[in-house]
Amino acid sequence: QRCPAEIIDIYREDVPLTIEPKSGEWTKEGKTITALRTDGFAYAAIAHQKNGLIQLSLSMKGEHCSAGIVFRAGPDLSTYYALRLEPARKRTIIERVPHIAEVKFRSERDLIYSERQTVDIKLFLDSSIIEAFVAGRSALCCRAYDFAEGEIGLYVEHGEVVFTNISMSQL
Repeated sequence: QRCPAEIIDIYREDVPLTIEPKSGEWTKEGKTITALRTDGFAYAAIAHQKNGLIQLSLSMKGEHCSAGIVFRAGPDLSTYYALRLEPARKRTIIERVPHIAEVKFRSERDLIYSERQTVDIKLFLDSSIIEAFVAGRSALCCRAYDFAEGEIGLYVEHGEVVFTNISMSQL
């Protein structure tokens, strides 16, 4: 499902982005950021914003690679939400960390992906509403009440990812 252009057009005010690597190998050239971590989790903060529209494209390399956007993250990453693309499991999910057994918090959709394919992502954060459009084919939507604000960042796990056309805007 594609995000209507009229929705994207109302997010007009650009939010400045920086890259603050916290783990893994990160390089930046213009609007392209490359991250590598073959033996675990790599994370870099890019903003501290409560609401807005995050847009980017990514391509992954690695048999078990997963990558995505972390948002409303605590300073030590002990709490956060994530939009996670997992090609090996053929899925895209929005999840809450830490997981709580009594509370099922997960929105999941199928993901059709081949290595090095470029995937476009639009992630809307509006108070408790989280809505994501992935590859023009999947839409995920859920409510998130536990963490209201925090860092926004990019991550890769067990592979390499190239993030391009990264932007954030607000109403």
